[in-house]
Amino acid sequence: MDSSAANATRERSNSTSSSSSAGNSPISPKPRRNSAGLFASLEQTKRPTDPASIARRQSLHEQRPTPGLFGKMWNTWVRGVPPS
Repeated sequence: MDSSAANATRERSNSTSSSSSAGNSPISPKPRRNSAGLFASLEQTKRPTDPASIARRQSLHEQRPTPGLFGKMWNTWVRGVPPS
């Protein structure tokens, strides 16, 4: 590398994005909207909270077979080793 390229690299000024991201969080113009009220009916339709639905989900969860060799390896890799 010649000396002019080395000088150009050293003399390069900081960019606006790198200097503004050095420990500073970006300032958003307005806060995020809370859309929980808009999607409450969708959530209620997909996951009803009545006791029969809760019991049905629990029953299906209990009927699920235990994972095999690859399932155990996958769960250990993805979820980590469970605390003992």
